Amino acid sequence: MLTKNEGRARAKNELQIAVINEARFAYEVRNGNMSFNLTQMSKPYGREKRPANWLKNAQAQEYLAAIPVAIKIATADNQGVAGDLIEVRQGGTPERQGTWTNDYRVAIEFARWLSPRFSIALNEMVFKILTRQVAIARAEPKHGVTPVIWEGKPVYRYTEVVSALGGNPRSGYSSRKEKFPGHFVKLFGRNFITPEYVDLLAGYYRYRNAQLSLTFKG
Repeated sequence: MLTKNEGRARAKNELQIAVINEARFAYEVRNGNMSFNLTQMSKPYGREKRPANWLKNAQAQEYLAAIPVAIKIATADNQGVAGDLIEVRQGGTPERQGTWTNDYRVAIEFARWLSPRFSIALNEMVFKILTRQVAIARAEPKHGVTPVIWEGKPVYRYTEVVSALGGNPRSGYSSRKEKFPGHFVKLFGRNFITPEYVDLLAGYYRYRNAQLSLTFKG
């Protein structure tokens, strides 16, 4: 199994967040294929349905070994798992961590092991995206913070934005969320904010820093 550090070069702005049934998971679309966070996909189905358990399954190993032959990609590694198909991403933010597959076929096969109902819904989602029946949103970083796409719109991790603007992420969060609840969303245990609220915070910190500068000059 291939292990890569999330800090390596990656087109981070391609990260999307999907919800199917009870599962909320990250995925990426790149070069006519799709990558999926299998760890997140499996969470609603309990510990017995973790990717590691599926990978021990003889049928899963057989399926993974067949894909490189069928589509002529890299051969399997010495553990019998296609190196370019399964990847463990470490470090970075929670939505990027876990066991990923870099091929939509593997994701659908894994989903079938989790639940037939889930697999059917995932297959429908993949078909619509790859045949361009639904648009994939794209967004640029703001203040050096890369967004994720949630429900077709970019959202930015709150603590990263505040830190990038020179603020203290632990100060003012509760009052801000209470005042602007529609601009906050919690994903994978972390708070994200809308681009509009990023701009609002940027204006606030510009004003605050200008005031501090005038105070010191005085």
